[in-house]
Amino acid sequence: MESIAVPTASPNAGAGHFAMVTSVVAAIGFDPCTNTYVLSRFFYRVTRVFRDETQAGTLVVEHDGVGHEVLRLGSGVAAAVRWRLTEDAPFSINDTVPPVSCGGTIYWAAMDPSSGDGGEEDNGGGGNVLLRFSLRDETFAAFPLPPGAGCVGRRDRVAELGGELCLARAAAPTAFDVWVAAAGGGGCEPEWSLRWHVDFYRPVGFVAPLAVGAGGVLVMCVDDEDVYRYDKQNRVLEKVADVQDVSRHVRWNWNGGRGEDDVVPSSCSAVQLLVPCVESLVSICSCN
Repeated sequence: MESIAVPTASPNAGAGHFAMVTSVVAAIGFDPCTNTYVLSRFFYRVTRVFRDETQAGTLVVEHDGVGHEVLRLGSGVAAAVRWRLTEDAPFSINDTVPPVSCGGTIYWAAMDPSSGDGGEEDNGGGGNVLLRFSLRDETFAAFPLPPGAGCVGRRDRVAELGGELCLARAAAPTAFDVWVAAAGGGGCEPEWSLRWHVDFYRPVGFVAPLAVGAGGVLVMCVDDEDVYRYDKQNRVLEKVADVQDVSRHVRWNWNGGRGEDDVVPSSCSAVQLLVPCVESLVSICSCN
């Protein structure tokens, strides 16, 4: 196992603006062309911050551009581990929908002003297009949402399943449509197709696809609390793990270890995140 400290400060934010690295989210992707892992993050070139008294004192941030930078891991030289500026993102990025890496590309939820408002209040619409960033040539391009999807919001999750781009989209308070962008033939753009429709018959916040197994069985995380599997062929939906139950038995002491008598105090917060595990021989420290 390897770990590496990366700089949090940006040498690119500032230059003549009050620039803000407004997001604590950095996407990570693998560039097969250079055999390296790449971190991606954005910031706004802010021109003014004020409270709009006509909107009950809402904080307003005005900006004249969305900067973007990358940090390539595996150079073998500590001094080379730094953020480097790329071209600007063409649209505002919304990181309430976590980004995902798929096929040498990082996908962000974004707002294209020319494509509608992306509202859909019941889903907390935060973007009306997927903005893809190519790790090969470090350029941006817009990628449309599935048919009938006006926005990607807080109840939606973008994922990678078997090398394909996937979007789990809320279809009702209890149900989700899981779309997959399958690669087209002859170098054509990937096209969305509806692969699963899952109804839990109870209110669900969001569904995050984790993996797909033999026979098209879908494994997914529900509200960061439960793990479900859905067998489309036999129409069987079953819960296979309770994340809260597993984490409930973990005890921590303040010496850095675990003990049965010490618990995390109520003043501390803990977050459980379920993500796919990928084994890799590609180093994030040494040259590859």
